[in-house]
Amino acid sequence: MFLPHVRQCLESKCGRQKASVFSSVSATNGLKLKILYDNEALNGFRGAFGFSCLIEEKGILFDTGGDVDTLFFNMQKSRVDPCSDIRIIVLSHEHRDHTGGIQIINYCGKVDVFVPASFSDRFKGWLASHPNVRLHEVQEFGEVCEGVFTTGKLGQFIKEQSLIVKTGNGLIVITGCAHPGLENILGAASKLGDIYGGGWRLSQFQQTGSFKRNAFNSSMSLHSTEKRDF
Repeated sequence: MFLPHVRQCLESKCGRQKASVFSSVSATNGLKLKILYDNEALNGFRGAFGFSCLIEEKGILFDTGGDVDTLFFNMQKSRVDPCSDIRIIVLSHEHRDHTGGIQIINYCGKVDVFVPASFSDRFKGWLASHPNVRLHEVQEFGEVCEGVFTTGKLGQFIKEQSLIVKTGNGLIVITGCAHPGLENILGAASKLGDIYGGGWRLSQFQQTGSFKRNAFNSSMSLHSTEKRDF
């Protein structure tokens, strides 16, 4: 079973691996995920408790880590320009280690920000007060931009959204802390089709109700994953 606070990037080619700042994970069709904020960092980058990644070709920043200084430093080191490279920000849930760097919007141009509708009025009001921000309050499954979808807000106690990215080889699922449970998140993602990997498909994962080592061809564990070798 998955422990709480597990993040998986599931993609049919990138392989099961650990990741850290700065990792650039190649997916299909030229799609790349840049890890900009994580507990672990390569030499020359800053690590801190939190998570953020950039879906380069889509201009989507998913979560903002725990503070803007670390996030901005790693962006500069990885040659990411917030003004030109970030067009969309998606926040998974309202925990500091995922939203603490949201001041990055002050360095962005016009940006669409997607948050679960359950975010506090104070947080949403602060976002909406920025003239460069167009705020989207997410309730249900829907499209963020071409080929990228939100699961909608999931969970009973901690509301959270995850991202689903279509690729030529199947679906990539990017989560925050996976508080609603990875099985529920992948169940929502299955609306778009099967998540492929190894000899298993999502339908078999749902039947067993647990994660098996070879259930997916690849996964990437990050941030507060208690054990990164599956």
